[in-house]
Amino acid sequence: MAKRAVVASTVVLGLMAVVILGLLCDGGYYSSDDVTVVMGGTEPQRPVIENDMDGIERISPRTRGECHPQKQIVFLKTHKTASSTTAGIIGLFAYKNNLTMAVPPEGQAYMDRTKLFQRDMIARLRKSALSWRDTVGFNVFSCHARYNRKEMAAIVPKAKYITILRDPCKQLPSALVYYKFDLRLERKFDRQGRTYSNVFEEFMDDPAGNMAIIESHTMAHVMHNQQFFDLGLDTKYSTDWVRIDKTIAKLDKELDLVMITEYYDESLILLRDLLCWTTQDILYTKRMVRNSTSSIQVRPEMRTKIRQWNGADTHLYEHYNRTLWQKIAAYGPRFNDELQKFRDRLKNVTEEETGSHRILMNKMAKRMKSTGIYA
Repeated sequence: MAKRAVVASTVVLGLMAVVILGLLCDGGYYSSDDVTVVMGGTEPQRPVIENDMDGIERISPRTRGECHPQKQIVFLKTHKTASSTTAGIIGLFAYKNNLTMAVPPEGQAYMDRTKLFQRDMIARLRKSALSWRDTVGFNVFSCHARYNRKEMAAIVPKAKYITILRDPCKQLPSALVYYKFDLRLERKFDRQGRTYSNVFEEFMDDPAGNMAIIESHTMAHVMHNQQFFDLGLDTKYSTDWVRIDKTIAKLDKELDLVMITEYYDESLILLRDLLCWTTQDILYTKRMVRNSTSSIQVRPEMRTKIRQWNGADTHLYEHYNRTLWQKIAAYGPRFNDELQKFRDRLKNVTEEETGSHRILMNKMAKRMKSTGIYA
């Protein structure tokens, strides 16, 4: 393998859409990872940024007083990356600002697990809303769906595109436990009489071969370059480095911000300025993150194996980790002050400020029975 050296009805409609989002999108607003990944060895480092500022704006629009809060947003959710927490932040902004939101069919968390997004995948619309969809469109899209720019732009016009990536060495073991692949693997390994001390390490001893044990699971694909898959690259191309680099170049042109989980607060500062929001708009609390229920120890040698197995994801992550720090460097010396002010604000944030998911669902569910764009 040759390796190479990302709308008076609108008020009601928007509120209704938010509750649907809470009901359907990955279990609601405030959820994230439920597994603690304990890393051994060296953590991902901030890249050294020299004078690589080509195409990166040095002063954010907020500092010039030229912008207005962005209300057209597409957030591309990725798996086990704190994307649900970010979708919650965006969802609360949509609720407060009476925005409309595209959501999956009732009872589903995904537009589709494996197919690229198509506009017909959203929840069924009332006949009176069909022309509205094609002429006005939605304000926000933030559910799980594989990236398809043309189809997403058709229903959320003139949007800012945002996504989030996580170090594959943390994302992969988190996915293994979240989807309970560890239990399935343990049962199989035990029946085979294998001797092992760590189910994740045993899986990583032969990931390609061990994938056969979990391949019948509808979410098995999350174990192999899932983040790039979410952003549109089919798994069969995960070792095609020419295609991988071309896809990253395309994403560079189409995505406005790629957040990094390991630098979440830093990413939120950039998100706030990109969208011309206030600090209040990006607040989050620990309530938004589920308690950890499991812990996986990832030793240094496992990091090497993960990076080899999920090479495309690793390449994608490293590229956008560098890009994040280029944006921070371009922001200038006041970035650290902005970051510290934000973190000081987070220390005193209350759950009331970030909204109650359950209360929102109960209030909006009553309205969506008789009003809305969805059938």
